[in-house]
Amino acid sequence: MQLLYMDESGVEEIGQGTTHFVLLGVMIPAERWKEITNQLDQIKTAYDLQDAEIHTGWMFRRYAEQDSVPNFDTLGPADRRIETEKAIRRRAGVIGVSGDRNKIKAYRRETESIRPYLHLTHSQRRECLLALGRKLASYLEVRIFAEAISKADFTPGPSSTPYEMAFEQVVARSQACLVGKNDLGILISDNNSKAAPRLTKLSRRFD
Repeated sequence: MQLLYMDESGVEEIGQGTTHFVLLGVMIPAERWKEITNQLDQIKTAYDLQDAEIHTGWMFRRYAEQDSVPNFDTLGPADRRIETEKAIRRRAGVIGVSGDRNKIKAYRRETESIRPYLHLTHSQRRECLLALGRKLASYLEVRIFAEAISKADFTPGPSSTPYEMAFEQVVARSQACLVGKNDLGILISDNNSKAAPRLTKLSRRFD
């Protein structure tokens, strides 16, 4: 039995947000799921991220708030978080003066996204991502299937949205892999009220 975990990156709406929509699936043998998860958790713990979800986009970028702190990289993890939180409050105050509600909400979402990583320097965040990637790549049984769609070039057809097209491509490739292994698979998504019903509906139609 193979477990296929699927997640998306980007916004699928045409003309909004990102230029591309990406859907990726990671296939792991069910009997090794716990072992692999534990080994990845060990890397996260080494960076004090044991309780955090890894979001590559947010971890990889630089934070202006950290860059504004003098000698930030020389501070200890606790002081880095304290000083960055101070910088966040200062910047939030400046944005708040403008009275632009959209900017205020956007900055609140941004700060919530980066808060789990404030104790790490930019280089440490990149090191963590590389360590996780290398560990995952070391498992010969793990397979990755992905589809990246340029929204500017997307033409609706049998698939009416970039999400549907990406889903069909990822599932078709993973299914071909399962056939080659003479194995079965289970599709897993984030446990949220929006993704789960949609994936269930698409899976039934694809079948």
